[in-house]
Amino acid sequence: MSSTQSTGWTLGAIFAEALRHGGDDLAVIDGETRLTYAELRDRVTRNVAALDGLGLQPGDGVGLASGSMSADYVALYVAAHVAGLWTVELPPFLGAEVVAERATRTGARLLVADDPAGLGDATLIRSTAEFRALADQSSPVPLAERAPGPYCAVIFTSGSTGAAKAVLVPSAGAASQAISIQATLDYPRRPVTVLPVTNLMILQMLLVPTLVRGGTLVTLPRYSPKHITAAALTHGANVLFLTSSSIYELAEHADADVLGKQLELVFYGGEPITADGLRNVSSRLGQIFVGAYGQSETLTAVLLRPQDHDPDRPELLTSAGRAMVGVSLQVRTDGRIAAPGEAGEIAISSPGCMMGYLDAPEQTAEVLQAGWVLTGDIGYLDEAGFVHVLDRAKFAFTSGGRTVYPHVVEQELTQHQAVQRASVVGVPSGDDTEICAALVAPGAQLTVDDVRPLFEGRPVPVPHRIVVVDALPLTAADKVDRAAVRALFA
Repeated sequence: MSSTQSTGWTLGAIFAEALRHGGDDLAVIDGETRLTYAELRDRVTRNVAALDGLGLQPGDGVGLASGSMSADYVALYVAAHVAGLWTVELPPFLGAEVVAERATRTGARLLVADDPAGLGDATLIRSTAEFRALADQSSPVPLAERAPGPYCAVIFTSGSTGAAKAVLVPSAGAASQAISIQATLDYPRRPVTVLPVTNLMILQMLLVPTLVRGGTLVTLPRYSPKHITAAALTHGANVLFLTSSSIYELAEHADADVLGKQLELVFYGGEPITADGLRNVSSRLGQIFVGAYGQSETLTAVLLRPQDHDPDRPELLTSAGRAMVGVSLQVRTDGRIAAPGEAGEIAISSPGCMMGYLDAPEQTAEVLQAGWVLTGDIGYLDEAGFVHVLDRAKFAFTSGGRTVYPHVVEQELTQHQAVQRASVVGVPSGDDTEICAALVAPGAQLTVDDVRPLFEGRPVPVPHRIVVVDALPLTAADKVDRAAVRALFA
């Protein structure tokens, strides 16, 4: 067994410290279940004993194949990191075949799944209920974090720009990044956080800071804006995460005025929210929103803080924000650092940046260079250090002899009162170029001539075609499914 002495900045060390100081304060609300910090500590140390009993050693991996955030998930996630293990999220919506393949590919020693059916026997598998029973029968071990291996997590990319890749998150980097979030934001002294998802990047923004500060986690079995809002009102939550599209719904909620007084931080993500949308929700609910920009390869690296959501400063609302404390960001073009306002590829360096892709040295070398992650995103820095993301380089296309960044056109389209969301793609025109086509929602009659005034005097092309739908096609991550949009026009 590896040393149980202090391991420095690791998630295990952070969690152990939080549990040592917790007592009768409420740590987790899971439906009718209430766990104090003392009770959570007991569950965590029994889970560590169960992991030991299954033969896992520091540096081994645990696959978490649960679609539900719960007190059991929190206790297992915390225990895995205290035990010096790494974790990989394998949500069931991927399908049993993909879950099994990813568990095997990463070398996870244990797979804990809500439903083990169809997962085969390539690794040690326990159902969530079986593991809970095993932990309940185990005697708690002393609370002491163990030194982990070189990485603490494996994250699979979304695959939006190719096959999903397995990203290795450095053990010290994840903890440092979670602390950087708190150093960048005015985080509530005692958070009450609604936590409906198991995504690692969101856990870094919500779960880790809440436990560090002795706050309370309110878990929900699945992501649902309606249930998130209801839980926030019931338990007096002051921190939430919502996908970008759900922000609009929050502003229209019957209790929006109550929520505006109660909430202190509302993180959003999934896809960029429009400047007009940000202006409207900030005017209604106040400056409580936090935009987050990053990738699996960098974790969250840039934040648009609540004070930056200023309706009187619209130029900030089109930005992704500024680099967090401890994060370095550059824009590069033609082998040099771009001047302010000059577009180029965004590069990020921080303790949270990946070690590399698992078993993919050539792909790693393309993206990770001298400690910098080349994001593949095109953008620019303004004079104040705010980064403006134009789009993924792979989403850009040429039309009429100039480069078109879809996100920029989408921002203009959503200035129209009839458009809430838009997706712009290039459609081949048969002469080695592409025309600019837009899918917009919600359903309302709209023509190219209707939106043309929005583009007057702007260096942005007017779409050649517009198709109106009731809702844009979305991926499981609530991002616009660009492949489905292209297929519609094709």
